Amino acid sequence: MNERVLQIPTSTARLVLQQLEAGGALTQTQLANGVGRTAGSVCKALKLLVELGYACHAGTKANRAGGRVGQPQLLFVHTKKALVLDRLSLDDDTSRAVARDLAQLWNGIIRRSIAEPRVSP
Repeated sequence: MNERVLQIPTSTARLVLQQLEAGGALTQTQLANGVGRTAGSVCKALKLLVELGYACHAGTKANRAGGRVGQPQLLFVHTKKALVLDRLSLDDDTSRAVARDLAQLWNGIIRRSIAEPRVSP
């Protein structure tokens, strides 16, 4: 996953981050149920958030019986690092220039394909 995924409001990483901000220490299963995504996608999102410093491990949780049979469930919490949303803004002059160049390129391709006579086999 890439850090740019956090700029998308409906991405799993962004939803997990919002859930962590609101809910304290949560397990991967609790996060998956809370955001309505699969455990695998939440796992990838948590890995990204931990690498970028937006979340961290906060210990482990025992199972319902109070024991530790199988793998322990890791608890995750939100760190104090704030999410910067305007870093990849689409209002820059460079992105406008790139969009304009792409539009001109595609218009040229379409005009050429229309102007060229088609040869039937």
